Amino acid sequence: MGFRLRKDGQPDQRYTEKSSVHSVEIAWVILTWVFSIAFIPFFLITWLYFYQLKRRYDVGNTGVRINDIFRVPEAYRKCYITSGSFALIIAACIYFQLGWIAVAAAIFLFTYATIVMARWLSVVYLGVVVNDKQNKVVFRQDMQSYNFWDYIFLRFFRNLPDPMVVKISDIDKLSRQYGTHLFLSGKFGSRRLLFSTKQKRDETVYNIQNSSRFTGSLMKEGEFYH
Repeated sequence: MGFRLRKDGQPDQRYTEKSSVHSVEIAWVILTWVFSIAFIPFFLITWLYFYQLKRRYDVGNTGVRINDIFRVPEAYRKCYITSGSFALIIAACIYFQLGWIAVAAAIFLFTYATIVMARWLSVVYLGVVVNDKQNKVVFRQDMQSYNFWDYIFLRFFRNLPDPMVVKISDIDKLSRQYGTHLFLSGKFGSRRLLFSTKQKRDETVYNIQNSSRFTGSLMKEGEFYH
């Protein structure tokens, strides 16, 4: 029982409160284990895809990688929450006996979300790659480039595992704005790159400008360094 009775037959509030605290502690332990176990696939998929990206863009040979490690923790937390949430849905379907169809659907969504978010985490960890030989600048997806319907049809989520690739020769202008932001402008439109520090942003600018394929310019007017 979750409570004890006093001599007068009424519930003893002291034991009721202790029982409630104990139940909450058990629930937190269970949730921690569920989230942790659910996150194990992230590590496997993330590292496999990360090394695949390094080979694809020849990082270390012809490709220069700007690794912005300080942007990884934020992405890591989002992946942890997503994976744990879907795992919790699976556990709820089993606990409330919602049927094998609901459990199968939850498992499918968990698997799909795990793969997408794990691959996205590897793209974030990759950072920015400037490859003069391949004529490419590789970076994470720019969410500002999506329109209303892209969000309605979840295109922004489906594209997360695919890094954005821009040809260096198509870049007409580099613009440093709002401190740690960098905008690439050209035939492809405009793309925003986010960095944790100005140092990483300027390192990217330097490598693009020193590419033999870059013929654009760095915008001097209207720059902001907040």
